[in-house]
Amino acid sequence: MDPVQQTKDKIGQHIEYLYLSIGINKEQFVNAINNGVSKNTVANIVSGRNKYAIDYLIKCGFFFGMTLSELVSTNTKFSSNSRELLINYHKSLDSSAYIVLEQQPSIKYVINQILETELLNDYVKVKDIVIKIENILGYRYSSSSLSTVLSSKDYADILLRRRDPYNQSHYQYKKAQITAPSIQKPANIPSYIKLQSIVNAKGFDDLYFMFELLSIADKDNFQTAEIMNRIGVKSTAQNHSKYINPLINNNLIIVQGKTTKKQWIQITEKGREIIL
Repeated sequence: MDPVQQTKDKIGQHIEYLYLSIGINKEQFVNAINNGVSKNTVANIVSGRNKYAIDYLIKCGFFFGMTLSELVSTNTKFSSNSRELLINYHKSLDSSAYIVLEQQPSIKYVINQILETELLNDYVKVKDIVIKIENILGYRYSSSSLSTVLSSKDYADILLRRRDPYNQSHYQYKKAQITAPSIQKPANIPSYIKLQSIVNAKGFDDLYFMFELLSIADKDNFQTAEIMNRIGVKSTAQNHSKYINPLINNNLIIVQGKTTKKQWIQITEKGREIIL
């Protein structure tokens, strides 16, 4: 296969994995990033068909709180609380994408959530699973729709099924294997979400430039005017206030030098943790 096409296929499959893993479908994803990105364009990205501008990938990355390199890396995975992190991220940026994320998620998403609890350590009736989902997660699904997904091939190796002893027309489910709780590694939170949780930028443009400033400062120590030029903005008092001061105030960078013309920027260990 053409290596270019193979790469496009992998990127598309990974983007599809990302939006499905937070419980939304393709149509919801399109609505969430509906800023010049059509449904057909998203379909082309996911399927690897045709050509598309890198701008569209950047917009997809913005939705997930990811840099472009994180978006296209198949090593990037979401944690179980990523949906909540994304809601808070978009609300803090005054992005309307949170509206899609606050809609009821897919049934597969909530099943995967309850599989991380002890709910299905023993056989449970479907109607009781419905009640537990509503009590724990706040979402209401019909017994029939839940049964359809529970009995699908996606869970064939994960769940055991038996007929309800008291009602042979109904089924009960439990985990096929119960594993002991393990010590979880800290979630790999996407870079833009990490940075936004610290600096509380007023919009994605501000957040983007601050991240770029950190990335460049990590490579070497640059004078303030030079690093501003490298991120594509003028070295003015207003831009210093927007992009440099929040990083200084949150101990992500330090500025050395007494005069503006001779100041240079150095990234801190805390700042370096954002871009790793």
